[in-house]
Amino acid sequence: MKRETIRKVEDSICERYCKDARPLTVVEIREECQLSLTIIRKAAIESPRIDTTSKDVPIMSKNYPGIIHQHRAVDAFHPTRQWLAEIIRNAERAETWRRNSTGRGFGG
Repeated sequence: MKRETIRKVEDSICERYCKDARPLTVVEIREECQLSLTIIRKAAIESPRIDTTSKDVPIMSKNYPGIIHQHRAVDAFHPTRQWLAEIIRNAERAETWRRNSTGRGFGG
C-alpha cells in the first residue's frame, strides 16, 4: 500500500481522535478522508502508528425509526500511545520555541 494513503488515514484518525478522544470506526474515518472502506481497513492494519480496538455502535430499528434496536461491537482505530506522546512532545517544543523566540531570526 502507498505511504501517502497510509499517511492520509493516520492523519484523519489522529486529527479526529485529538478532538474527541474516542476510537473511530471505518465509516467515521471515511467521512474524513473519502477513501474506500477496504483501503481504510488495510491502511489502518498496516500502519504501526494505529491500534485496533472495538466500539459499540447503535443499530436503529427498521420498523420504528429513531429507536435503537440493538448495539453491535465493530472494529475501531485509535493512535498508539507512543505516537500521542510524540505529538505532545513536539507541541511542547513548539510552544517553548514560541515563548523564547524574539521573532528577529537567528541573530537575536
